[in-house]
Parts: sequence; C-alpha cells; structure tokens
Amino acid sequence: MSDQAQPILPPEIEEIIFSLCAQSDLINSRNLITVAKRVYQWLIPQLYEVVIFRGDKNHGRPKFSSELLSVHGRHVRHILFWDIKPSKQTCIHDPATCLSWCPSVVDVALWYPDTEYNQQLIDQLLGLRLTHLSFNVMSFYTAATSLGVYVSFRYLTHLELIGSDITSELHEIKEYFPAMTHLAMDGNRRYSVDEILHYWGNQLEVLIWFIYKSDLLAAHKSGHYASTYPKVALMCSNRREYLRNWDESARGGPNSMWRTGEDMVKDQCRDAGL
Repeated sequence: MSDQAQPILPPEIEEIIFSLCAQSDLINSRNLITVAKRVYQWLIPQLYEVVIFRGDKNHGRPKFSSELLSVHGRHVRHILFWDIKPSKQTCIHDPATCLSWCPSVVDVALWYPDTEYNQQLIDQLLGLRLTHLSFNVMSFYTAATSLGVYVSFRYLTHLELIGSDITSELHEIKEYFPAMTHLAMDGNRRYSVDEILHYWGNQLEVLIWFIYKSDLLAAHKSGHYASTYPKVALMCSNRREYLRNWDESARGGPNSMWRTGEDMVKDQCRDAGL
C-alpha cells in the first residue's frame, strides 16, 4: 500500500487503466486495491457502487459482508436484497440495518419474499433520496397503514412493482410516488393499461408491461399495442433474467430494462407521429 514509488504514467491515465481492469473482472478486483493507496482510493467507490446480496452467490460481483458494508456503505448507490441467508459471506443483518449504513443509496430492490416492512425499514426507505425502487408495494402498504406512517417517495421516478396482486387504489399509489415517470409491472394485475395511462396522463413516460412469451409474440404480430399504446413497452416475463437485468440497469448498461423500454417507446411514438 506504499505510494513511495512514483508512477510512470500520469495519475489520470493510471486511474483509467485500473478502473477498466476492475470493471472487467469485479470478482477479483479486490487484488487491485492492494497495489497502492492511490489505487485503493480510486477503486473502493467503484467496487461498492452496486451491492447484491443473494445467498452465497456473487453473480459477477465481489462477495460482501456486513463488516465491509458498515465501513464502505457510504459508496453504495444501488443495492439488492434477494434470498438472504445468514452466513459469513453475506450480510447477516436485515435490510433496514444495511440501508442505515448506505446514506447515498438511490436504487433499492427488495426481492426477499419474507421481507418484514417494520417501522425501522419503512423509516430507512423514506429517509433516502430514492429514484429507483423495486418492491412488493402491497406488503409495504399494509405495514405502513397499520403503523400510521405518512408515505411519500418525493424523488422516485422509476418504480417496479413485484409480488402479490395490487389491491390499493391508483390514487394511493400516486400519492406514494408523486414524481414517478417510469413504471414496470406484471400485466396480470388488477389494473389495465388503459386505467394506468388515463390516471397518470402525460406524467408517465414509459410503462413496461410484462407478459408471457406467447402473448408477446401475438402482440408484436398484430401491432395493436405499439399503435394504440405507444408509451407501453411490452416485455417477456423471464424470472431467470431478473438479476442480470437489474445489474445491467444499475450500471446504466445499454441493454437494461429501463433503457430498452425507453428505446421501444421512442420508436413507437415516432412511428405514431407523436
């Protein structure tokens, strides 16, 4: 970790090189931070920008522990919890504790089916300046209502609804997410495309509607959705791709769910003359 040896390349070029090396192999990138203190300072924010907790699997990213997160949590911007199992390799604390260490988080995915939306977790979520959220809105809504908590995610623009069917009213969802412009949800829900588009009007820029592959092929063949609902991006519901897609979105990749939806809507609006 010594910085006594002078680098041959200019520091800005050296930083780019190490950053590219780290991004190309995130699992083994921790070896790079031992090169020198300056490299450590460059790479730590990158290594902790996106954190995924899912059992003992790292899914292309370094394994994290509660100890590491408590020290470096300030660098975390995107965090996902899914199928958490206590072990030495994963975070043994609940999501609320993890989020308390991550004040800069803007993107949270709560995919653990037994997530307990208690007072602590609800307060943590509401206290962050979240712009992206993927969670079971009904589980959250039930808990928040029973606790008498006033809910408003003022900064949130991208919302993905997962889990059980939606039984709350649309006006309640809009009160929760007043600034929402992007919505993704399973097409097999209580509300129809017409109802959602009518209620949000021009505020909603992209509606990603997950449907089965057979229905997707039929919809593309008929062209009905593309012409009638240009703001709706139909996508196949593929659970095996959920994690990869979330990771891609967190990194701002060109094939992410939100980027793909925006491109589809842009093309459909252009074809519709809008």
